Amino acid sequence: MSVTLTAAGEALIARLQAEGTPLVIDRFIFADVPGQDHTQPASPAQGVPTANVVHAFPIPPEYRAFVAPNQVVYSALLGSDVGPFSFNWQGLYCTEHATLVAVATFPRLEKRRYDPATNTQGNNLTRNFLLEFSGARELTQITVEAAVWQLDFTVRLKGIDERERLSNRDIYGRAAFLDDGWLLTHTGGAYRFEAGRGYVEGIRAALQEPAPVVPTVTPCEVWLDVSMQGQGSDVVTVVTPLCLAIGTDSPDYVAAAPHNTQHYCEKVARIEADGSVTDLRPRRIGIAPELMGAVTHEELEVLATALGGKVDRSDWVTLVPDRAWRRPDGLIEQVGTVSTVNGMASVLWPVAFPVMLLDVQLTDKAATSFRSASIVAIDWSTATNSGMTVYAQTDGAAAVNDTFGYRALGR
Repeated sequence: MSVTLTAAGEALIARLQAEGTPLVIDRFIFADVPGQDHTQPASPAQGVPTANVVHAFPIPPEYRAFVAPNQVVYSALLGSDVGPFSFNWQGLYCTEHATLVAVATFPRLEKRRYDPATNTQGNNLTRNFLLEFSGARELTQITVEAAVWQLDFTVRLKGIDERERLSNRDIYGRAAFLDDGWLLTHTGGAYRFEAGRGYVEGIRAALQEPAPVVPTVTPCEVWLDVSMQGQGSDVVTVVTPLCLAIGTDSPDYVAAAPHNTQHYCEKVARIEADGSVTDLRPRRIGIAPELMGAVTHEELEVLATALGGKVDRSDWVTLVPDRAWRRPDGLIEQVGTVSTVNGMASVLWPVAFPVMLLDVQLTDKAATSFRSASIVAIDWSTATNSGMTVYAQTDGAAAVNDTFGYRALGR
């Protein structure tokens, strides 16, 4: 869809603003323009395509509303008593000054009229046209506030989804799978993905129950094709497994249908000729469901393994040897130990985080597994880009002197 103020409309707006005279836009014009390409910007030089006009709609005052000081919206309600015709062009027209003010182009739409003679069903269309320019509300002297039905929230909702995706991308990087989420296993001759969570380019993919996988070829590499797609009035995550010959790349792509959807592809496993499975998931070890929230004992045990030096950091930039690294996703990861005295200890990170601290997790280093009798707390009120305060005590509130491993994540 292309929307533009016409050159004549801009000139009229400028003149009326200088004169202090109100602008009254009182007519919708609909046309079916042959050969129109709605993907190209509409020409500001155009006028009303008189030969192709199919309908005109007088705009009642109550269908003229303001959204903000610089935004006004005009609406046309085309009931089932209007039509039939097709249109791919609409314009806002000022009758007083015989001026086409703004134009919108889009794919051809059909307007049907109810015909009682043949019982042909009609349709109802609502067309809204948002006009934005400096001082729009004042110039048009519109005092009616826009109703919900007059606003198209599509762009704003898509913006919210994209900001959420980018925020997840900042935290989890290109891809990260938590615990056994989307782990491909092979048991009794059958393959399946284990339940859990993962993030691919910031899209959260949650698998509630294990899901069977039937390889189309072996040996092969297994990829996840992840996208956000419309489902009813909502947008949901859609994950499609791909089994490709080993060495075959599956880059991200945009699918024309539906609606130029962006797809992200991530390799998660390899199935060998003998049926064995190699896990290739990028893993985020020990992240709790709530990034700042409590850490489960199981996550802490996994973290203990990580702190033991079994994480592959070969492609990370070392900031402090064996202590701090900058990962390929741009996040800074730091590890170390802290010993509490009288149940408390202060920690300084090996390097200060330049932007912000995102998450800290602890595991008991003095025992083979997390000591459930110990309660460990991080004082987030004092946690900074430079360090944190740790408290440890028993269930009976007695202070614990112990040694803990930590993993800090930030930017």
